[in-house]
Amino acid sequence: MEPGREKEECLAYIQAFLEGNKEVTSHLSKSFLHPACQQEVQAHYPQLCMALLFRLAHLVQPEPQGINFFWGEYRSQKMLIPATPVRSAVGDLRALMQGAGYVEQIISIQKQGGWDMMMSFEAHHRGVGLLARAMRRNPVEERSWMIHHLLNVLRSGDKTQHLSALAFLVELLHCADLSYQLEEVVLRLRWQLSNQKLLVHWLALQGLLNLACQPEKVVTLHYLLPELLEQLKEADRDVIAKALMVIRHILTTLGRRRASRAALLVAEKILPFFDDVSSRLRFLTISLFGDLLRLVQRMDKKSMKMYVLKSFVSLFFHLEDVNPKVSESSWDTLFTAAALLGWTEIQPLIQRKETWKICECLLMRNRRRADDFLMESLVYIESPQDPIREAAVRFIGLAARQIEDQNEEKLHKLCSILNDLLLDQKPSVSTLASQTLLILKVTWNQPAAGCTLGALFTACLPFCGGDSHGERHEKQQQPVPS
Repeated sequence: MEPGREKEECLAYIQAFLEGNKEVTSHLSKSFLHPACQQEVQAHYPQLCMALLFRLAHLVQPEPQGINFFWGEYRSQKMLIPATPVRSAVGDLRALMQGAGYVEQIISIQKQGGWDMMMSFEAHHRGVGLLARAMRRNPVEERSWMIHHLLNVLRSGDKTQHLSALAFLVELLHCADLSYQLEEVVLRLRWQLSNQKLLVHWLALQGLLNLACQPEKVVTLHYLLPELLEQLKEADRDVIAKALMVIRHILTTLGRRRASRAALLVAEKILPFFDDVSSRLRFLTISLFGDLLRLVQRMDKKSMKMYVLKSFVSLFFHLEDVNPKVSESSWDTLFTAAALLGWTEIQPLIQRKETWKICECLLMRNRRRADDFLMESLVYIESPQDPIREAAVRFIGLAARQIEDQNEEKLHKLCSILNDLLLDQKPSVSTLASQTLLILKVTWNQPAAGCTLGALFTACLPFCGGDSHGERHEKQQQPVPS
């Protein structure tokens, strides 16, 4: 075929594909790579890229529609059907990028496994994200056209294209040049928060986080704070973590009064996560709580003190958290909490990290709350972390001595809990439980406490005993109900 004729055909194939003609797909790679077509490929790169991306989105679907979509193109041309239609579509996309001169981006995607991801339904969104990440270096005009087109796709409600469009858009949001499209972008992401699909939910939050990390854009997210707080009710911890990070960025850009009021709303929602099984969530919420305490203004301090008192015991126990980041954030937040409460005598102890002097000081200055603190500490007896269980036993021993209302029922409950800990797999915990039972006997078995308590302690004594470690474990084999 004459070179001039070949060029005309390649250009015709490209134009036909842009116009929606699916019968020319078998000629695309050759057309994109034809030297004489480079200018045409570069001029229409955004449109061609989006068309190929959504063609691939159809093909990668697990339902028969994906394969039938591809096979139909080849059957209409009476051609042999390739063994791997998805791979062929990915090849067309690579050829397009090569023809447009984006060889470095092709290599970058290859190194991260992006091309293989695009051929897998489960990992397709990740591959699309890597493709979009490579496009962040493209000219701003190309990115702007793509964002505009992606927003139209999200607005259309096309379920097959939806996930690919969202994954691509999220990566482009790292770019600073969104200009007039920003409000529309935020609106589309907001709508995704109510989507029932977890992956869509996660991608929407990632998109909001990408915007929140840019000071000039985070102000557009202020009105989303109530909806972001609702995300904390989700079961998926990755979703919760993303929401927390967006919330944190939003709070730092609110005015003082608004930030103070918002801090109260957020504090109420995040306290339960201090004890979450995810160390990431523990770290995020504890460190965020410290930020909230620094944001609160005088008119809201009284309300915030209520949350601080609820959190103090939890923060204290997480000083012993096995995760270093959680432990360190607990120290920082505990210091800020003590400052807000005006507990100046505790602050130096926190700075010196004198854990048990902090505990003694806490209980001495809050004798009336000692019972509440004791009840709160019982939760940590069941902690999967050995250091926290050990700290809980020690705390119980110290707190029990400060309780004014020493009654038989309360003592029975404490003895029962400590008796169970005599069988703890961690020797240091079981030993400390034994010692604590003895301390409680000495502390509570006083004339003022009445003979009944003394008799009850006598009943508890066989479970803890002052025996050697070996003798104690022999007694553990046949515990007597308390």
